[in-house]
Amino acid sequence: MISLATLLASATVAAAAKKVEDVPAPGIVDTILGFVPSWLGGPVAQVFDKGVETLGCVLGWITAGPQVVANVVITWGADTAMSLPATARDVATGDAGTLDTLADLAVTIGSIVFVVYVVLTAINLFLSTLESVRDYLAKQGLLTLPRVPAKVPLVGVEVPEGVRGVLNTPIDLAQKYLVDPIKHYQHRTIIPLEGGHGSTLGGTIATMASATAACLFLASTPDLLALARGGADKAAAEAIAWTLGTALGLKYVAARA
Repeated sequence: MISLATLLASATVAAAAKKVEDVPAPGIVDTILGFVPSWLGGPVAQVFDKGVETLGCVLGWITAGPQVVANVVITWGADTAMSLPATARDVATGDAGTLDTLADLAVTIGSIVFVVYVVLTAINLFLSTLESVRDYLAKQGLLTLPRVPAKVPLVGVEVPEGVRGVLNTPIDLAQKYLVDPIKHYQHRTIIPLEGGHGSTLGGTIATMASATAACLFLASTPDLLALARGGADKAAAEAIAWTLGTALGLKYVAARA
C-alpha cells in the first residue's frame, strides 16, 4: 500500500512541475536583453518601450485621420456653409445674439494671435541668443577640437606621423560633421511674422508692441459694441479710451523701436 507520505510527495512534485509548465517562455526582447550588460539593459529597454509606445500613437493618428477629416471638412464645413445665409441675415438685421457671438469670436482670435506672436517671438529671440553665445565661443576658439600635435607640449615627445593620422581622423570627422554645422548655422526666423522686426532685443520689442496693440483693439470689441448699443456712458468710454490709448501708445513705441 502506498504510504500517505509518498502520496503527498507525488502531489508536491506534480504541482511544482505544473508551475514550471505555466511559466511563459521568454520573448525575443527578453532574450536579446539577456545578452546586454545589466548597466545597459535598463536604458535599452526604456528606449524600446518608448519606441513601441510612439509607434502605437502614430498608428492611432493615422487610423483616426479619415474620421478627423470627415468631422472637420465634411461635417463642420458643411454645417458652417449652410449656416452662412442665416448668419448674414442676422448680422444685417442687427440680431443681438449673433453680434455678441461674433464679438466674442474677435476676442478669441485676438487672444490666439497674441499668444502665437509671443511664443514665436520668444523662440526666435532664444535662438538668436544661442547664436550670440556660439559666436563668442567660436571667436575664443572653444568650438575647434584640438588635434594631436607633432610634438607633445611640455614633454617634448614627437608623435609619429602615422599615429597622428590615426588619432586625428576621428577628431577631424567630429569637427567637420558635428561641430562645424553648429558653428556655421545661421538662424533667421522660424516663421516670418507680419510686422516682425527680426530676432534682436529691439526687434522683439517692436514686434511684441505691434502685436499687443492690434490684439488690444480686438479685445475691446465687446466693450465697443456695448457702448455703441447703450449710447453715452462716461465710465465705459473712459475705460475704452484707456485701453485703446495704451494700444496706440504701444504702436507709437513700436514705430520708434
